[in-house]
Amino acid sequence: MAKSNWFQQMFDDAHMIHQQVWNYKSHKELPENVVSYILQVSDAERITDLPLVDINAFMNGLDVFNTINTKQTEIK
Repeated sequence: MAKSNWFQQMFDDAHMIHQQVWNYKSHKELPENVVSYILQVSDAERITDLPLVDINAFMNGLDVFNTINTKQTEIK
């Protein structure tokens, strides 16, 4: 049974990681707090200097990183 639970958890985590929450279609859709954060952590002068695909990928990656770290903290 333990393997089944472990496998299900791994599957659930992998599925969650591959979901894309951030999927902006236009720079105008970006909330000001996201624009501010992205400009702080990038070397761009204007948000439009960055392709949306990169912004979405970065934000999705950040969510995955935070989720994994949160789960690891909960396990400890």
